[in-house]
Amino acid sequence: MVLECLQGTALLKRYVEKVVNAGEDKEFSSALLWDASTLPTDESYLTASFVLIFVLMFLSSAMLALSVTLLMPAKLPVPGVWWSLAAWSAALTVQVMLYRWFLWRELTGAVENNKLRRKWGALDISQSEILQPKRDEPLLAALSLGGAATLIFMILALLRS
Repeated sequence: MVLECLQGTALLKRYVEKVVNAGEDKEFSSALLWDASTLPTDESYLTASFVLIFVLMFLSSAMLALSVTLLMPAKLPVPGVWWSLAAWSAALTVQVMLYRWFLWRELTGAVENNKLRRKWGALDISQSEILQPKRDEPLLAALSLGGAATLIFMILALLRS
């Protein structure tokens, strides 16, 4: 919904620039933050929406790690804190990667489903100004950070066994 509002803002800004004041009023152009070339293509890790979702992922991963720890057979060595942390960080990493992938899919679909390219073309917005949503960078960042944490916890668990 936020993306659609920002896309609408970019369309309104271009319409007013083109039709109403024909680009003569430079103050109007700076009054609205977003245009076709500055629409967000990804969500920052510090936004309120991501932090809220991350808290849910954090807690669900902790509950999964706790259940894995409690379900370990009694005959095996006690899994300990480090195995629980490894399970927790692996589950959290998978959830963050899935979220980032679904976000990319949603952002890509919004451009196509809203016929934004056709609307921008009607307002003479160059197709080169349209920024594509990021997919690989957020996924690799989540995998590298989460994978490193999981690996560290697994090594510590093996050393403590």
